[in-house]
Amino acid sequence: LKIQRTENQDQEEKELQLSILHSTLHFIKHDYQELEESIRKKLIEKYEREAKRLESEIHTHIVNDKEEKQLTVIISPLQEALVAIKRFQRELLLQLRKKGDFSDTAIREVERDMDIDELKLNQSLPKTE
Repeated sequence: LKIQRTENQDQEEKELQLSILHSTLHFIKHDYQELEESIRKKLIEKYEREAKRLESEIHTHIVNDKEEKQLTVIISPLQEALVAIKRFQRELLLQLRKKGDFSDTAIREVERDMDIDELKLNQSLPKTE
């Protein structure tokens, strides 16, 4: 079982890690009184470096998300109309199949032709990722 991590999951995990780091830093600075000062400084430096790294990674996620949202796919009015027409034709074919006025063979042939036309149309549309 492979579970793919999304960018949002990765960002959320980094934000959680950062929150834990900030709490850890607060604990080291204010609540862990019996800690030797030289060790305290080393630990603070270590966790502050890690926090800065995570903040940088989170910032990168935020910037990438904004850039992705700005990359809107623009299709022409003609392409929009063709997509709407293909959708209408599919719905009409489904209604005709349910009605039973045409043979299954004829419906399947027309549906196959629609599939081919739709594939051609989809190839002409800009890619969304």
